[in-house]
Amino acid sequence: MAPSDAGDCRLADLPARRPGRVVGLEAGSGADADELVLRLSELGFLAGEAVEVVARAAFGGPLAVRIGSATFALRRSEAAAIRVRHGR
Repeated sequence: MAPSDAGDCRLADLPARRPGRVVGLEAGSGADADELVLRLSELGFLAGEAVEVVARAAFGGPLAVRIGSATFALRRSEAAAIRVRHGR
């Protein structure tokens, strides 16, 4: 994805311990993409929410991601569907 401005990226690319805010969800097209967007929304990945990558597993493994007071493990492919803006 080409960022819409210099501060936007995918959550999968956000450096660990760098705060960000959810800008939106983009998972492509199809039923699986719709299900992923719904699941992420239900977990609280909504526009405006503060988010942070807490830890990254080695070799392309999952990310530990904090949103609000909850921490989730997300596959990198799931985290790539979440657009974020750097900063609080």
